[in-house]
Amino acid sequence: MYDVAVSCDIDLRSYSCCSCPNVGYVTLNAANVWQASWCGSDAFPTDRGISTFLIDVAACTVDEKKTFDTFASSAAAADLKTYLEGLPDGRVLVGATGDEPVNSLGSTKATLQSMGVDINDVGFRGSFGFVLQKGSPAKSLVIKVLTESASNPNPAELKASIGGNLYID
Repeated sequence: MYDVAVSCDIDLRSYSCCSCPNVGYVTLNAANVWQASWCGSDAFPTDRGISTFLIDVAACTVDEKKTFDTFASSAAAADLKTYLEGLPDGRVLVGATGDEPVNSLGSTKATLQSMGVDINDVGFRGSFGFVLQKGSPAKSLVIKVLTESASNPNPAELKASIGGNLYID
């Protein structure tokens, strides 16, 4: 049996509204897995709201990417809540925001808070990003920029490294 240490470095930048260029991104071990922008183009979709990335920590890859337009749709916020509640304990989820993420969140804020992501103070067109492990809210990392005026020039950014051991027979 082999015991191999694995590491997954996450670099995240949300994007805000109303200035170009303003590109958000998520990278895993320096490999780009997502880019989006308020400016929109063929190279950078808008992905407004909250984009989530379910991470396979051992491979440092994205198992699943979803975008929830929580600006325009309370139904999208409800879908995000259902998705979060349905994740199995132990899974790692990364979240990045684009343009305006909090307008229609409603009770989904409480679900995020129960997972260690308290965004109750983020205002209209503020930005945030997070890394969480379902079932372990104390391990959650969250970065927030509370207002549109602060987020436009400097949206939420975070760097994290997650890891563990991989056992191979």
